[in-house]
Amino acid sequence: MKLFILFACLFLSANAHTADGIVLVLEAPLLAAPSMDAQVKQTVRRGDKIYLHNQHFNASSWESTSDASQRVSIIDDVYNEEFYQTLSKDGLPAYIQSKYVKVIYMDNRETSDPVSRFKNDPTDYRLEEPLPEGFPLSEREKKKASALFTMATHSKSSYKFDQPLIDESFDTAYGIELIYMTKVSYDLFDRFYFGTKFGFENNDVELGFQGGDTVKQSMGRYSAAPYISFDIYKTEHSRISAHASIAVTYHRAYMTYEAANEQLEERVFSAWGFTPELGASWQWVDVIPKVDLVLGASLIAQPAVELAPASSPVASFWNEEDDVLRMKSGLRANFALGIQSRY
Repeated sequence: MKLFILFACLFLSANAHTADGIVLVLEAPLLAAPSMDAQVKQTVRRGDKIYLHNQHFNASSWESTSDASQRVSIIDDVYNEEFYQTLSKDGLPAYIQSKYVKVIYMDNRETSDPVSRFKNDPTDYRLEEPLPEGFPLSEREKKKASALFTMATHSKSSYKFDQPLIDESFDTAYGIELIYMTKVSYDLFDRFYFGTKFGFENNDVELGFQGGDTVKQSMGRYSAAPYISFDIYKTEHSRISAHASIAVTYHRAYMTYEAANEQLEERVFSAWGFTPELGASWQWVDVIPKVDLVLGASLIAQPAVELAPASSPVASFWNEEDDVLRMKSGLRANFALGIQSRY
């Protein structure tokens, strides 16, 4: 009696899967539920034969409408994908996308179901050699060059004139930056670059005194710095990079004193210093091939600097006892717009 029950169960189980199917793609997942979000229980390879549940098929090859045909597909509500129910190695139900399977009907229905269903196998991860140009492998040498227009808050400077100051005007600092970088050799993900930055910026200052005298100052800064950049976020079309540098900066100021009696004298003040900078940039990749659009922002830690005169004063309105131009310390905001070439 027990043997009869066992054979009956095996017979019913075999009849529950009344069709076979052949896997058409390189590797197809068997899912725990008819959903692309379900857990992958197993994978099957091209040419593997799998069993398919009879709920998906009509009772006859000539039958087009029946209760069975209403149960042909199991539809996932999210992805609108069709699944066949099959069995995994553990003997439990599993589901496979029907587009990956050719059903063996053993009748004329097979003529309408081609074996070559895909022009390109969506599951074939293998690479043909030689690899196509531009394939995203890590290159030993990779370089970037940038040209940026900058706009920054001004740096405040002061000179101890004898006359009372009644008006002062500081213009925005404008400049350019040129950056050259190379990918570090141990970076396999094309994120970490090291290079050099050269920059120049200038801002104008105008002072007015009670007696009608005026001073016009042109403050320029020339800088060179080691430059480090790291891509903290990247997609196919954009990147966000963090960067840092400590520049050796040459400060140069031209000061022109114009007295009310039309007496005029121009002097030059200069000094060297170090200027740390920390910032980030967003890059729109391949605006044109191999060229990116760059938008950046940074904070410049401006140290206090005393600029010494290149020559002694001639007129009496200069302070001979304290004849220096002082630049105050503080944080300056800097914004950049430009292009970046990758090669």
